[in-house]
Parts: sequence; structure tokens; C-alpha cells
Amino acid sequence: MEKQRIPAKQGRPPKDVALALRDRYWVLYLKAHLPEDSYASLERKLFPHLQITKREHGEGFSQPGALSKVAAGKRGLSASLEGLPDVVRNAEALVPGAIAAYNSILWWALAEPNAWLDSCQQVAPEVGARLLAHHFQALPAMQAGRSRPGALSLYGVRRVSRLWHRDALGLLLCHCPPAIGLSQLSFTAENYVLHLLNWACRRDVALLAVKDDLRALIGDRYGVKGQVDAVGVDRIFLAPRLGGISYSLRMLLGP
Repeated sequence: MEKQRIPAKQGRPPKDVALALRDRYWVLYLKAHLPEDSYASLERKLFPHLQITKREHGEGFSQPGALSKVAAGKRGLSASLEGLPDVVRNAEALVPGAIAAYNSILWWALAEPNAWLDSCQQVAPEVGARLLAHHFQALPAMQAGRSRPGALSLYGVRRVSRLWHRDALGLLLCHCPPAIGLSQLSFTAENYVLHLLNWACRRDVALLAVKDDLRALIGDRYGVKGQVDAVGVDRIFLAPRLGGISYSLRMLLGP
């Protein structure tokens, strides 16, 4: 009689790469704003109720939150886009903007590239405050009373490309073809992505630290390929024209 096979236990599903990248970036962002603190001292400030002791043989301090391992990509903070870990909530008092860095629209855009994100209200104030009414598409009359703006207009895409910030990159990705479909606007947004990534990394040392992995993930999920450092300043002026040409060619050749 043939023995019945017992199905092997399935382990926890692997964590989304975008969320692992978010966790790494967030710890590096925190460290960049508190450069004089070691990861152990950061943990003592973030978890004052925990007993953080010196390791045996004088090898540093115990780190219950393992922030150094998170920064190295060996551990994570959360496997979900939703919710806010205690460590992030506690960090806001030390580094204002820590919550915004963790909840950035960039991570939502990378984790859910095929869903259009009506997330213009989620961007950091440094980005949102610099977007005006004409940077958004007009809403249909039936939706005109709602509080959130609509999608970016072509003017908005151009404006966002000049805001060298993590959230501007996320907002731009939300307007690329995989998110909103094929159009001149989406191809224009696509043509700005590498330029914006390059300049955002120059302004944000934590983003620069994960630049290679971020570029690879954008290429994998949005099909945007190329050498970031090779993207010249002049391309920012060519992007609208390139977007129109890309759209015309795609429509001519078909899917």
C-alpha cells in the first residue's frame, strides 16, 4: 500500500523587495540625521524601556531592534505597507520626518506598480507645497468637490521632475505607463525617471546608499533601464518630446 505523502510545510512568503528596500532606507535615513550616534545608541534612545546591555568580551552592546542588520538588509521592520512599527513612531521625536520617510509614496509605487495611486496627499510637504492647481489635471464635474487633486498634468510631471526628492520620484513613477497606461503624459514621466533618481540621490545620502538596488527595482517593475549617472541635464528638456515620440511609436507598432 502506497504511503500517503504529507505535504511539506510552506514557510512564510518572501518579503517584497520594495519593502525590504524601504526598511534599509529608513534606518540609513535615521542614521544620516544622527551621524554621531551608533546603531546601539540609537536603539537606547528609541527603546528606552528595553534593557540594552553590553555584550560579553566587550563586543559592543546588544541590539534588540537589530538596526544595524536592517541597514545591511539582513532583517526588516515590517512585511506590510500598512501600519507603523513602534520604532518608526518613536523615531519621529528624534528625527522629524522619520514617519514620512517610512510611509513615502515611493515605496507604495514600487510595491504596487500596476495600481494607480491617488496619493498626491501622501507626499512630503517639501514636494506637496510646491505643486499648484495647474500642475494637476482638471477633475470631472461630479468629482470636483472632493478634497484630493487629480492626476498630474503634463506641467505637473515637468514640475515634479525638478523637485529632487524621494517623494517626487515616487509621484513620477505613479504616472508611468505601468501605473496609468499608455499616453504622452505617462511616457514623458517615464523619460524623466532616471534624471530625477540621479538628482534625488545627490540630495539624500540614504537614497544614494541604496541607489543601485533602487535603480534595479525600478527597471524590473517599470521597465526603465539605463545608467543613472549617464543621464545628462539636457535630457530634462527633451523628455516631453521623447514622451510624445515614444507614445506615437507604441501606438503605431501596437502592443
